[in-house]
Amino acid sequence: IPNGALGEKLIIMRTALDILSHDTKELFTRIFSVLSDLPESEHTSILNDYVRELFEYFSEVHGSLGERKRIESLIDIINSIKIGHEKIPLPSHSRIHLRYDSRKLLFVETSRLVKYALGNIIDNALKYSPEDQPVAVSIISRDNRVAVTITDHGIGIPDTEKGHIFERSFRSATARATEGSGLGLWIAGNVVREAHGSITVNDNAGGGTIVNVDLPAFSLTESGYQLSQLA
Repeated sequence: IPNGALGEKLIIMRTALDILSHDTKELFTRIFSVLSDLPESEHTSILNDYVRELFEYFSEVHGSLGERKRIESLIDIINSIKIGHEKIPLPSHSRIHLRYDSRKLLFVETSRLVKYALGNIIDNALKYSPEDQPVAVSIISRDNRVAVTITDHGIGIPDTEKGHIFERSFRSATARATEGSGLGLWIAGNVVREAHGSITVNDNAGGGTIVNVDLPAFSLTESGYQLSQLA
């Protein structure tokens, strides 16, 4: 496609997205208005949290479209994830066992959506595991790659379904008793692939699932960046 035509298509796409954003924000404003008129109750509070979480996610997605990728510490990304409707910081969550070498600078060049992809995978590990079982999250570097490994002791995923869990709207037979849409892992898979990463799923020998998210490590020497550009 000639540069002129490509530029025109990008302008049209951004304009359409801005219109969609404006209309969607108006819809959220109306929903918040209706919620504020409802009597206070536990159910109203939960519904309000759901809508706010959806609005925040929409805002992040819209903000990241067309955004230049950023250079960030993967450790900082992991530490900034908030879990569940209570928004508990991941490092403070009682069931999360977080492991990494703080002496290593593990940088990745990616969009803000990677944080939400990792948060969704970790949230699933907690959701589909017994409440008295921990979830281990470890970060390591190897061969110019950075890997985040999430290990749970939950219900597991049958071998026949492992190749389908990142498909849109797919829900494992073992997970259908738990509320969910089947979209979270599909979105996570797309975000990781767009970042030139990969996701693998394996059985945990002690029961449960091991999910490995592999991302390219950012290299200062190969990119020509100076340390001052990371500040």
